[in-house]
Amino acid sequence: MPDVAKKIALILCLYLVWGVAFAKSQHHAAKPKSKHRSAAHATHSAENAANHAALVIDAASGAVLHAHNAGEPWYPASLTKMMTAYLAFDAMESGRLKADDTLTVSQRAAAQGGSRLGLRSGERIKLDDAIRGLIVRSANDAAVTLAEHIGGSESEFAAGMTAKARQIGMSHTSFHNATGLPHAEQVTTAHDMAVLAQTLIRQYPEYYHYFQADSVTFHRRNIGAINPLLRSYPGAEGMKTGFTCASGYNIVGAAKRDGRRLIAVYLGGSSRNRRNSEVTHLLNAGFADTRDAAHLPNLDDAVIRQASHAQPIRRLGQDVCYSTVPMEGGDAPTTSGTATDKQAQRAWGVMVGGYSSRKNVQGALKRLRSDAPSLVASSSSRIITRRRHSKSSQQYAALLTGLQRDQADQLCGNHDWEQGVRCTALSPSELLVIR
Repeated sequence: MPDVAKKIALILCLYLVWGVAFAKSQHHAAKPKSKHRSAAHATHSAENAANHAALVIDAASGAVLHAHNAGEPWYPASLTKMMTAYLAFDAMESGRLKADDTLTVSQRAAAQGGSRLGLRSGERIKLDDAIRGLIVRSANDAAVTLAEHIGGSESEFAAGMTAKARQIGMSHTSFHNATGLPHAEQVTTAHDMAVLAQTLIRQYPEYYHYFQADSVTFHRRNIGAINPLLRSYPGAEGMKTGFTCASGYNIVGAAKRDGRRLIAVYLGGSSRNRRNSEVTHLLNAGFADTRDAAHLPNLDDAVIRQASHAQPIRRLGQDVCYSTVPMEGGDAPTTSGTATDKQAQRAWGVMVGGYSSRKNVQGALKRLRSDAPSLVASSSSRIITRRRHSKSSQQYAALLTGLQRDQADQLCGNHDWEQGVRCTALSPSELLVIR
């Protein structure tokens, strides 16, 4: 019996030990994860890991909160215009240019494709308006106008862009144009774009307001910003978006909360919505990251800049890209053939918005057909709804399509619209976003 009692006691002890261990394991499994985690753990990307690059830094310290493919070469697309703006700020700071100086638009600048202000050859534009168009609307015609005025030619200006990139620590970036339109040798990295963003904020705080503007008024048109963060993310301060088929959807975004500013770079999104979602999650995770900056890597660390590829990947195949996604100041599909050319000529549109009811839009359309019958005779129209942000009231707008570019520009530039109503001329690529 004593032996039996000992065995029973031993079994009970083993069960007790096992029970304690199991309870501890269940406790750890159910315990919430620490808030002291990096943005990398919080990203929810379903993208192929090789097909995007991302970097989140603390703007003040340069501490890296998250890095993924940050040193890999990438096509910058219209992120290029951040450096175009940098050289314009340089010229203003040195006294070579003033905000109210006038620039003359060349034939070459006026002929630029993609996103644009609609500048005409021989037209004169103030430097201030050109910079606003460059940043707010990602206007390629404004970019080339600036480049030619500051550098003498776009190629000379681009050489200056590359030289400035080396000077501030963008060691893997080369520029060959001022727009970001496709060029095989125009490359950058997420690391280098973060360096550029941080340098712009530190060196030219007096010009930072250009990146924060949510619209630009030009030729009596109020044109909304392309950057979605300005409308959707609390504390967003703007910066720049970009897109070409080769690059995918890119963004450099800055936001500030409780006195802390973060810079997030995301390159290679497969769609506009994916890019916007990813940068939102990166910023959210960054602001939730409470780790000591002293224990984090910084932008100078070699591990952040390392790369395994010599050439950028081509993010989206052109056959898929051109049929499914809008262009944001990037490359646009080319067409050939008489029928296609005629169709392309009437591929522009206008959006007239800011109305509080459908009835008001219908009245505006009726007046428009009466006041400008020759301009709208061949167009189609429909009413669309818009909200500037989630808490705003619903607004209504008229969307007219089937216009030529001249007709769209005339409708918005020459027609007298009611106070508070915006008229925006939309290129074929921009119409894809609306549709």
